[in-house]
Amino acid sequence: MSRIVTDLRSPGMRDRDAMFMRRFREVERVFLTVTSQAGFDEIRTPTLEPLHLFTSANALTPQALEEAYSFIDWDGWSGERVVMRPDVTISVARWYVENRDADGSGRVAYVQPAFRFTDRGDRERWQCGVEGIGSDQSVSDVSMIRTAIEFLEHVGVEKISIVLAHSKLLRSLLEAGGFSAGEIIDFHESLVDGAAEQIINTSRLPAEIQNCLNLLVHPEATSVDFARNAHSVISSVVEETNSSMEELIAITSALEELGIPFQLQPAAVRPYEYYSGITFNISGETIGVTDKSMSSWILGGRYDSLIESLGGGSVPAIGWAFDIDTFCQQVTGSD
Repeated sequence: MSRIVTDLRSPGMRDRDAMFMRRFREVERVFLTVTSQAGFDEIRTPTLEPLHLFTSANALTPQALEEAYSFIDWDGWSGERVVMRPDVTISVARWYVENRDADGSGRVAYVQPAFRFTDRGDRERWQCGVEGIGSDQSVSDVSMIRTAIEFLEHVGVEKISIVLAHSKLLRSLLEAGGFSAGEIIDFHESLVDGAAEQIINTSRLPAEIQNCLNLLVHPEATSVDFARNAHSVISSVVEETNSSMEELIAITSALEELGIPFQLQPAAVRPYEYYSGITFNISGETIGVTDKSMSSWILGGRYDSLIESLGGGSVPAIGWAFDIDTFCQQVTGSD
């Protein structure tokens, strides 16, 4: 009688074959070369971290915490609840608090996975990322984006486009519109997933807040002049947005001077609680791939309050991550 063999792998986990790994190592080599030349040193953080690292800082949304692999690390008498690292940025922030240089700066790179329990897709996702902690904000935002673009160009991504947003700006507008903290997270998620203009115009937000958000989805929101005009309108409706709009103007001005195209949006990345300022989403077409649709490859943003929430003082910080798993699947599948 033959034995019925079930799937021996855990759901959401997959093997990476020799062809995939050759491509993975090639992309990893390019990433570490580009980031090293930009002044970033590679580190690696543990797969297991204490759960309280992610809860005490209020750094992840409730949904993200629900997706974390959590269990008791038991020694026979007592134990601590730990998680399989659900977010690399928070682990790097913990590393910085414990190991920062005497001058308070830290420019680090990493290649490692994050783990999330999801119903669909991979539960282990490998990322390449960089974090710049303790750097000057006005320079760091632009230099981080330039490093990201240089890396993408080296691995064969072309027609690169950047979506820019500001997490505090969106939060201020939605708070002024009467949204609760939970409603802000849900609305932010929907903006990333769907047709932003329709979502804004069918919301229960007051008309003046809808108008402010619609400025940020306007097809001509691609210049510093547009950002300045939007600033005058939005800050006149919600005064608390003034500093956020000034930061958007600063980065759009710098990008425009460098000839780097961009598009403003109300939201560029998912609503991680630690994002406090500029966020960005960098997309492009991959050379040699049959499917020429634009793919989102790099997500990042500023998280100036995260280090302080972990006990490390008030330190500016910004980072980005590249989805190396999906990229290598796409490229390997086209060979």
